[in-house]
Amino acid sequence: MLVTDRLKEEYIVKEKTTTMIKANVFALLLVIPIVLVGGGIYYFYHPFNVKEILLSDSFFIKLILFVVLFILSIGIHEFIHGLFWSFFCVKHWKSISFGIDKSTGSPYCHCEELLKVWQYVAGALAPGVILGAVPYMLSVYWGNIMLLLLSLFSILGAGGDIMMVSFLIGENPNYLVLDHPKLVGCMVYCKNSGV
Repeated sequence: MLVTDRLKEEYIVKEKTTTMIKANVFALLLVIPIVLVGGGIYYFYHPFNVKEILLSDSFFIKLILFVVLFILSIGIHEFIHGLFWSFFCVKHWKSISFGIDKSTGSPYCHCEELLKVWQYVAGALAPGVILGAVPYMLSVYWGNIMLLLLSLFSILGAGGDIMMVSFLIGENPNYLVLDHPKLVGCMVYCKNSGV
């Protein structure tokens, strides 16, 4: 749904935003315990010796592979946001834009159309689930330490998304949400009962 002047008259708008810096701090405070617990669970099932890993002949090759995959996952993370949100947009991909925040160097995906709260939440959480939670479970099942690290870094990268979704707890899932163009968060459009 597109934002129109009539829509602005019929709805009360609640801004639920924060800065990129605050979102990154929140992400660390929220996600680091999750990452530590996740690493602990993995270690319980698949104990490993860090010294052996660091001294192995293939360490540098694996490190380079990890760095390449991690960098790719950052772009894929933002693409997944756009993909999910585009499904719900009238103008599909034309309403999605990507960029890098100049103040923090953080990549972002922005949706220019109104979505229902549940649609917005689905798109916000999708990268954390697809790149973080699912690979984490597979890493524990398979005992793959590289997949573990990639999944934990992806969960860490989803911390800002989790914060954004936390702003919407308690909101009606059918209210309308507009992604904020400059700050982390959104504007919630609630039907004005006086109209």
